[in-house]
Amino acid sequence: MAVYTVIDHEEATGDITAWSKTSIPSSYDHLLIVASTRGQISAYRDYYKFALNGDAVSVTNYSFTELETFTSTPVSARSTGQGYFRMDGVVGASALADTFGTIKIWIPNYSQSANFTQVFAQWSLPNNSTTNDQWGVGILAGLRDQTEAIDEVSLGAGDGFVEYSTFTLYGITGA
Repeated sequence: MAVYTVIDHEEATGDITAWSKTSIPSSYDHLLIVASTRGQISAYRDYYKFALNGDAVSVTNYSFTELETFTSTPVSARSTGQGYFRMDGVVGASALADTFGTIKIWIPNYSQSANFTQVFAQWSLPNNSTTNDQWGVGILAGLRDQTEAIDEVSLGAGDGFVEYSTFTLYGITGA
């Protein structure tokens, strides 16, 4: 049976650019990030920027494939040579007031250094509208082409997060 241990939990007490956790212990099998967020952007949606081990946006170590929809027709896209994993799932200020979206990011075998780092993410951008581009849902499969163990994670948004956004990092063993 899998055991989920909370490594870190934070709630933004004001507007923030990003959440990060450093010095993650290597004693777990996998990592899971669960966040409830709302962005500062005035539009209906913004994007997540997820990076590992303090990578700067100028690196080109990230590639990913997304399946997402903001309309009745899902689309898929692939990106290579990126500086972070990008996902268009942050609820913006034009969405229903006090609505927060969710994102889950799974990092299997994060502490090993024999293979590239894999990331799986799923997000939901809720709203009380069926109008195209005012709601959304998506998944991402990503690869960071570095073999170092992961001991730092960072989750940002294009224009930052608002107060009361929450971020929880779990260490998972036995899964």
